Amino acid sequence: MEWADVYFGLRGAHNPHETADVSAEALAANQRAQGKISSLRWEKTRWCLVRVPNESFAQQAEMDLDAVLDMFFDACLIDWAAESRRWEETAKALGQGALVRIVGKDTDLSFSVAGRKWVVGNGKRNMPDGEIMTAPRNDAGLCGHIYFELAAVLGGRLIHGLRLCWRNGSLEEASADTNETFLREVLESDDGARRIGEFAFGVNPRVTRFYKDMLIDEKIGGTVHIALGRAYPECGGDNASAIHWDIVKDLRRDGAVFLDGKPVFQGGEFLF
Repeated sequence: MEWADVYFGLRGAHNPHETADVSAEALAANQRAQGKISSLRWEKTRWCLVRVPNESFAQQAEMDLDAVLDMFFDACLIDWAAESRRWEETAKALGQGALVRIVGKDTDLSFSVAGRKWVVGNGKRNMPDGEIMTAPRNDAGLCGHIYFELAAVLGGRLIHGLRLCWRNGSLEEASADTNETFLREVLESDDGARRIGEFAFGVNPRVTRFYKDMLIDEKIGGTVHIALGRAYPECGGDNASAIHWDIVKDLRRDGAVFLDGKPVFQGGEFLF
């Protein structure tokens, strides 16, 4: 990354069970090493990542390849100019508030975004793209709990039933129904791994189901996601970590997002 100006990643999927016999400790160490490379990509280059579906991706998503390819091209070939204008208006409206509260199944989590910027993902860094993101403040205002009904995915591991709880800015509780040892190893990567680096809305209308691949799943229209670890500097975030772990919460059927006490996102739709 030191010599590159641009990084363009065409990433295929692989056997999701390839690391099944790798210890949680070793897998977490690999994620930390990969994260350092990602940090250099963020810092040193202009970049774009493309997840190119293949047979392994289809098996992981529990779909046939033709259906996955249809989704991929539909999601990539939206009217980017029109959607970008709409998302920018939404980002502008979100920027008028300071306190975010996420409410849903076993979830009530609040944090401040005062002084942060909402940034639109409109095809320049991911393809397919489609998110509106910011960097929460990890101060005493970060308080509450969140439950993820969809599996958290990292390093080929699926973590089901993930629950996180912060009190006064400190992560106090973390549990999961599966792969909890791996979860704890990742959280111990560094101090920043226990903080929230990103909060975002998924807004791509052509990504509608969970594929167990965060590069695409975080774009599902009607969902939100947080990322544990490293924050995007362009959002005003300053949390540093070798980890950037996106985890999706589905709010299309149950839940809402409030901004300064007023509902702004419900039933998977913005209310303005």
